[in-house]
Amino acid sequence: MSGITPENMQIIRSMAKLNSPAAAGSAISIGKFDGLHRGHVRLVDELLKKKRQGLYSIVVCISPQPGFSVCTANEKRLLTESEMEERLSSLGLDMLIYYPLDAETKNTVAGDFVREFLLKHLAMAYICAGPDLSFGAGGEGNCALLSTMAKEYGFSAHIVAKLRHDGKEISSSLVRCAIERGDMGLAAALLGYPYYMGGKVQRGKSLGHKLGFATANLIWPGEKVLPPNGVYLSQTMTPEGPMRSISNIGINPTTDGLSHPRLETYIYDYAGDLYDKAIKVELLKFIRKEQAFSDAAALQAQVMKDIEYGRTWGVS
Repeated sequence: MSGITPENMQIIRSMAKLNSPAAAGSAISIGKFDGLHRGHVRLVDELLKKKRQGLYSIVVCISPQPGFSVCTANEKRLLTESEMEERLSSLGLDMLIYYPLDAETKNTVAGDFVREFLLKHLAMAYICAGPDLSFGAGGEGNCALLSTMAKEYGFSAHIVAKLRHDGKEISSSLVRCAIERGDMGLAAALLGYPYYMGGKVQRGKSLGHKLGFATANLIWPGEKVLPPNGVYLSQTMTPEGPMRSISNIGINPTTDGLSHPRLETYIYDYAGDLYDKAIKVELLKFIRKEQAFSDAAALQAQVMKDIEYGRTWGVS
């Protein structure tokens, strides 16, 4: 196999390296799974029920190839590939397959995809999907087709109703809209976890340290949905465990004028050295927009106010 996480979830990025799963058959779900929001997790839960009954659990993630996309040019990811792999593995999934979507596979007849790939190569015994499932040429691969083929080929097809939040169907698009307007509470309610960014702490100019508030710096991934530039209440997962923090997303207009957004996080009462160490910053609440100040002293005064607000927020 092409990759195995510490939790032993198999990750397939090349169809040439795909081996048939256990003879007992597999339980499958297909989709983009961007964000692994609560609706996606509901599908994965159905797979895990079948896993406990002896089937091999597989998510087939439709993966647009470079230069080919069915999305708008500006659409960003909610999770990077490594973040999605980490979350799926932690749920207990057996296999994640990145199925390449390109000009050739886009025109695959839906029935052939079911017969040749899902049944022949993956030994599918069960498939679950949402009511808006669409795959194959012309989007002809839908729930009606699965139901018809299930009777013909003897597999089980389960259509799982969409989850709703405040009357709206949970979707990656709805999550994306919430994040882009800075509604981190709604994003967390839809995702089932706080929106976050992880990575290794980068060395900066140590300006925060000089001004009295040392920060851990991460460069925001270009492919990941960016919340509005500004200050956020946050929680940071450090090597020592979760800690309260306050974060700024932006380009530092007062001091640096960066060309690409950076996430800077002040961790309350943390005295360790995080350079080159992996952290994860969960964004909990938007406080204010990023702004340019007249000088470093004005910036320092405002940041100290933000830090004090964050320290007392939620404390009764």
